[in-house]
Amino acid sequence: MIFIILLAIAGTINGSLQPHINLFISHAIPRRRQGLAFGVKQAAVPLATLLAGLAVPSVALTVGWRYAYLGVVPLGIIFFFLSPKSIHSPDLSNEHSTTVERPSAAPIIVLAVAMGLGTGSANAFVAFLASFAVHSGWKPSLAGVLIVFGSIMGVIARVGHGILADRRHGRHFLFAMWSAGIGGLGYLMFTFGYSWLIIPATVIGYGAGWGWNGLFIFAVVRNFTKFAGYATGTVQAGAYIGSVIGPLGFGLAVEKYGYSYAWILAALASFGAAIAVAVARRLVISTQPGAVG
Repeated sequence: MIFIILLAIAGTINGSLQPHINLFISHAIPRRRQGLAFGVKQAAVPLATLLAGLAVPSVALTVGWRYAYLGVVPLGIIFFFLSPKSIHSPDLSNEHSTTVERPSAAPIIVLAVAMGLGTGSANAFVAFLASFAVHSGWKPSLAGVLIVFGSIMGVIARVGHGILADRRHGRHFLFAMWSAGIGGLGYLMFTFGYSWLIIPATVIGYGAGWGWNGLFIFAVVRNFTKFAGYATGTVQAGAYIGSVIGPLGFGLAVEKYGYSYAWILAALASFGAAIAVAVARRLVISTQPGAVG
């Protein structure tokens, strides 16, 4: 029970920090490097799953799981003292300017729905991939290697999306849309019943289905520059709702109908995310002055 309470506190802190971090990046990092910055920031998630996977055999199974948590405490303290206390940017004054109207809520809400659907399906994919591999005949040790491999693909995809975003002008939501759609195809590959398809499906799932988060947040910031905190906070609220509902719904589907049915639901959610991104992009372009899509 104590562990659950601590997790809830950690989740609350993380959720409250995200809009501030996004706002900080949007003002403190040069525009020509913001795609990379958001890619690196969001790559911390698959990197964390990678480190967690490595910590199981190296720490948790040798000296105990509590030491795995204790081992990262000094990092939090170090980063706290290394973080800048303030930033200086002429754009900050525009964020609170009385002459700038708050953007229409419609595109932001649709973007939040897209983020919720995409994150829900992707988190379900990550949460159940190892158990599905074992269910399909893989050894548990190989399933662990699969998670490590997939996490590396996720890091590469998120950082790569950011680098490419810095080299083009606009169309960021389009690339996020295609990534979510391709990710849905990866989830469908799990339904065919061939164990050898798990590897390419994992590559597509991590690289596409779970790889567009940083690009998506960057696109939100770039299209809502003067209200980056408000826009990304709303969008990431959708992500957190999806992160809860997605794995829970996937698990219930597995228990009642089996993995194939659950993977179909994950694919449909990812396709739904792609459609929502496309709709939101049209709304952004039509309602937001200076939008780059």
